[in-house]
Amino acid sequence: MIDLKRVEEFDSLRKNENGLFVLVGSLSCLPCQALKVRIEQWLIKHPDVKGIYISRDWFLELTAQNNIFSVPTVVFYRQGKEQFRQSGYFSLDHILEKAETILQM
Repeated sequence: MIDLKRVEEFDSLRKNENGLFVLVGSLSCLPCQALKVRIEQWLIKHPDVKGIYISRDWFLELTAQNNIFSVPTVVFYRQGKEQFRQSGYFSLDHILEKAETILQM
């Protein structure tokens, strides 16, 4: 999972990747850091999916433009289209299963 450095990087990945897992977090969000580790482990098993971490602390405007107002938030894109998103308290196992189902379609 890469850390977002520029807004253009996010736009390019979202439009050009077959699968993109986005985690939006913040420096003060401890659950966000734990989720990042688990998603990175999942990404190792799914090399066809890219992962990106967006710090809401540094990209507040970008997250607001994408209707992300709380952390943690995960968004899964497939071929440039948002497939699902989840914010706040959620089961990561359920999210990862959902992503695998979408990838098999």
